[in-house]
Amino acid sequence: MFVALTGIYNLVPHPVARQSAYAPDDQSGVVQFAFEPKNIIRATREYFSVEVAGVMEAIRLGPRRIVIASSENAAQQQSLAEKISARYSLVPASSHRSIIGQMDHAKQVADIIREAEDGW
Repeated sequence: MFVALTGIYNLVPHPVARQSAYAPDDQSGVVQFAFEPKNIIRATREYFSVEVAGVMEAIRLGPRRIVIASSENAAQQQSLAEKISARYSLVPASSHRSIIGQMDHAKQVADIIREAEDGW
């Protein structure tokens, strides 16, 4: 929080730059939005205002689902897929940000979605 509020984060390499391969202009926009104090406060308020009672059952009763996971969150996402009775697919060598931030990973995500649509 201190780093975000002081703006120091803008002066050092950070995960968005390393994992998403954004062009400098896009990268700057992402950093400015994600670490602006009003956005941090809004996100925190929204996080604590979400009602979670009964969410898992509602998800299970909903339409068919698929969990597409990055390598860095694979175990957690596989557990989620099991809890909500969803199909599970892993994008190898991806991270939380690169799964849609890098073209090769984004193509794999698109292929998984197309395959899921065709199979349903």
